Amino acid sequence: MSEPLKEIINGYQKIRPLGKGSYGEAFLVEHVESRIRYAMKILPDDIDHDQDITEVEFLQIANHPFIIKYINHFPYPDSFRGGHCIVMEIADGCDLRSKMVSMKNLIQEKLALNWFTHICLALLKMHSKGIIHRDIKPENILIVGDVSGGIAKLGDFGTVKHIDIATHLSSKVGTPLYFAPERMTKKYSYKSDVWSLGVILFELLSGGVHPFQEEGTTKVQYIVSLQKLKLKQLPDDVSEGCKNLVNKLLTKNQKQRPTIQEVLKEPLIQEKIRLIINEYVNGEQIQESIRQQLLQTRTLCCLPTLAPQRRSSSLLRQQQPRPLSKILLSPSIKC
Repeated sequence: MSEPLKEIINGYQKIRPLGKGSYGEAFLVEHVESRIRYAMKILPDDIDHDQDITEVEFLQIANHPFIIKYINHFPYPDSFRGGHCIVMEIADGCDLRSKMVSMKNLIQEKLALNWFTHICLALLKMHSKGIIHRDIKPENILIVGDVSGGIAKLGDFGTVKHIDIATHLSSKVGTPLYFAPERMTKKYSYKSDVWSLGVILFELLSGGVHPFQEEGTTKVQYIVSLQKLKLKQLPDDVSEGCKNLVNKLLTKNQKQRPTIQEVLKEPLIQEKIRLIINEYVNGEQIQESIRQQLLQTRTLCCLPTLAPQRRSSSLLRQQQPRPLSKILLSPSIKC
């Protein structure tokens, strides 16, 4: 008995489902002509969630090595279904939650900080454009490749929104276990994304334990009582520097919580950035992209002078980087 023909949508053949959520379904697809595989997200036509920028619009301006890459988009061909299709690069690994489970939640601090730094840099890209994510969680972080533990990429931008002081924001969007305390007041800022990163880093360092939720409590009970809950202790083998970083990220008073720019200036994270831009740990292409991003956003003020560029064929025409002291005197340019 022959297998049924797999559906072809605008030149992409469905291979298998990847997942389903409140904002659409994802499929592994293969481009019929090139045979290259991608992820396709099919969105219903009734998504709003107080968005003023769509997922497609964001992906089209979000060229960054630690944000999942946009390929194409088009309306779903069957008019009676409505909806829209977004084609993106495929994460050849898995999402962070699945990765944690496959590693039995035994994540070394070094690797946890690698992934954390990648997502911080992705979030810097978003926040510098005036955009908040609102649903950062392990399921929305994809691990690509396996060199040095893989590269973490931020994905699923169905909840993104431009933000300013006067914006009235919804408390219905996102995942309650990763909500900052202020999310329920609808008066929250970019720093609510920073809180979510803190929850994820705690989980990575603690063997998958949530920093606040107690066993047997529901998500509703958790978010209602969050202000009164005490932060759990990280294991003894976690460094003091990492414990201090987590404490800052999970500061309940959002005015005292660091911005993503301040997080990137933490010594532990500065060392990870140094390895990316001076030691090329993620390759030359990522090195140059992150170097340019940080120079433009003036986030390198705590780093030593940048190492000279390697003289590869792709960089022969580029000038050697100026000393950092001169760079910081230049006008700031948003990425």
